[in-house]
Amino acid sequence: MRKLLLDIHLYLGLFCAGYFIIFGVSSIGYNRHWDPIAEKSTVERTITPPSNLDLSATALAVRDSLGLFGQVVGWTLKETEEGITFRVGRPGRSYTVSLNSATGRAHIDVSTYGLFDLISGLHHTGFVPGTLWGWTWGLYAWTAMLTFLVAVGLGIYFWWARVPERRVGFWLLGVGSGGSLILILYMIV
Repeated sequence: MRKLLLDIHLYLGLFCAGYFIIFGVSSIGYNRHWDPIAEKSTVERTITPPSNLDLSATALAVRDSLGLFGQVVGWTLKETEEGITFRVGRPGRSYTVSLNSATGRAHIDVSTYGLFDLISGLHHTGFVPGTLWGWTWGLYAWTAMLTFLVAVGLGIYFWWARVPERRVGFWLLGVGSGGSLILILYMIV
């Protein structure tokens, strides 16, 4: 039984190691506040504008017709004299779309960000709408979090089974947990 638990601990940890590396790097980015530098480009396309839809549904239909994927940023959605404008955001890239409803001409300003900005975007992304594979990142994130909890539980179990190392383990567990709790209480006050 111990061998099985050790294998579970090991292989689930290896499966989720990539997620924890990305999460750690993006956390550093949030603490250091790197400034995003974007490569900008412009694209023009003609589509058949949707009709008889409300503003939000129209933006989603236009996003899909243009082959873009990402979240339509609600507060940027505006009706203009010519048509609509809105922004679509996803990790690593954003699009500003201006559609002329009469002609079906869409003007798209594309901002492509670097690797660190992509990783930072993944930090808080659960899914990327408008694409078939966009839900997999959220599933991977939940799997990694559950795996982390299982790995912590199994790690404590394995530590407890090693009698000679209990004293050092109690000290490390106490200092780590106590230090974290003191930091949280300090930040609250």
